[in-house]
Amino acid sequence: MSTNPNPNPNPNTRSWPLRAAVAIWHGLDRLRRGLHLLLLLGILLLVLVSLIGERVFVPSKAALVIAPEGALVDQLSGDPLQRALARARGNRVQETALRDVLDALRAARTDNRIKGVVLDLDGLSGAGLSKLQDVAKELEAFKQSGKPVTAIGDGFTRDQYYLAAQADKIYMHPMGQVLIDGYGRFLPYYKSALEKFYIDYNVWTVGEYKSFVEPITRDDMSAQDREASSVFLKALWGAYQVDVTAARKLPADALQRYADDAVSLLAQADGDTAKLAVDYGLVDELLTRDAMRKRIRDSIGASGRGKPHADDFAKIGFEENGELENPAMTLYVYKDGKKVPMN
Repeated sequence: MSTNPNPNPNPNTRSWPLRAAVAIWHGLDRLRRGLHLLLLLGILLLVLVSLIGERVFVPSKAALVIAPEGALVDQLSGDPLQRALARARGNRVQETALRDVLDALRAARTDNRIKGVVLDLDGLSGAGLSKLQDVAKELEAFKQSGKPVTAIGDGFTRDQYYLAAQADKIYMHPMGQVLIDGYGRFLPYYKSALEKFYIDYNVWTVGEYKSFVEPITRDDMSAQDREASSVFLKALWGAYQVDVTAARKLPADALQRYADDAVSLLAQADGDTAKLAVDYGLVDELLTRDAMRKRIRDSIGASGRGKPHADDFAKIGFEENGELENPAMTLYVYKDGKKVPMN
């Protein structure tokens, strides 16, 4: 005779509170699985949108707009997923990848739909000189195709003006200014502050040119650090002057005089910084934004239909360079310390 109880009792024999609890549990479990599925689908959709991006239509006549935001860098901060999420939230990283700018210029050079390049540099916060030189080389190669390069801006800082100087024409707002102040190096020094807070530290150095620890061991820059910094800062400033004056066909010492004699030069221009930039040959013409757009539209021969401004021009951003007709990729190797194309 079997004495084992039935392992699966009839659910109908359960009391109604137990049956209600089981039903609620199964309902919550189904809801959990449904929410998980919706979450996974949302993440998948977000990844697909970030990878595919918005399809951009390139008009038959358009200008490639180079409008970098933030610093010009070799590699963007964070990983691609973080950047995609930030972009989806509308919080774009204030950086521009150098490769994106270079690739766009290379592609636009041979794309017949692109009739010119517009450098809108108001958003550029800074860049190393070597990166600016890389962009300048691509701009020069682009101009060899016979297409114009136009620089526009409400004003120009040192790094912004380096790129603007490579353009065929530079247009600036009548209330703007060109601020070229050379290169400098500024460090905070904490020795006195550390002493007031009774913070002890131990530093061992060998030799004279050891400036890394000076912010905590001194209240000012040492003569050795000043000497070492002057060497590379003067080299940067010298290279900057050579490149810009050659591009704008200015005297070799023009930028040095502009930086040193800014007060007297501004007095001669009646205190008008924009007029000074034009008289000194740094800017070609002073135009409002509407006039700039009209001038560019006339140069490329295409208006921007459906744009918020009637005088706007057809354009494509450098971020959409994948829509352009890319030429064959050139591979490079280093030979004797120089980068040369691979055969």
